[in-house]
Amino acid sequence: MQKKGKIDNKNRKQKACDTEAKINYVYRVTMESYEEQKSHDIYMMRINQVIKEGESDKPTNELRAFLGYSHCREALGLKLNKSYLIMGTEKDTHKINQNQYEYMLGEQTWIEYWPTDLECQDPKYWSTCEGIDDLLYTFSTTGCKQ
Repeated sequence: MQKKGKIDNKNRKQKACDTEAKINYVYRVTMESYEEQKSHDIYMMRINQVIKEGESDKPTNELRAFLGYSHCREALGLKLNKSYLIMGTEKDTHKINQNQYEYMLGEQTWIEYWPTDLECQDPKYWSTCEGIDDLLYTFSTTGCKQ
């Protein structure tokens, strides 16, 4: 679920490469719209960057539905037009039709606010920004070392 407060950069990389939880995809997303339903909410996210590609969906620059239970709405705390680092499992990825997928925000899903470039100049966000940059560098060079 949504990671808030100080996050250890090592934990972020470990989660992205977690074979036990079977983390399959790592994306940078921006929430473009949101719809509340009785049992679940639908978050329409633009996949801005694929950091770790899943086995089935190839979503760069595509809009995808992320479903969360309505009782988790407050804990998720997702905001319109904000960007997030999302890591999830293949079992929470569902194919709807030939080119369309939806993702469940489950207990194994990592969701973390991704600060803007301007926010990254604020000491409050330095650690997060450096950690995300480190994650990006790791995946662009070596990926997950098994």
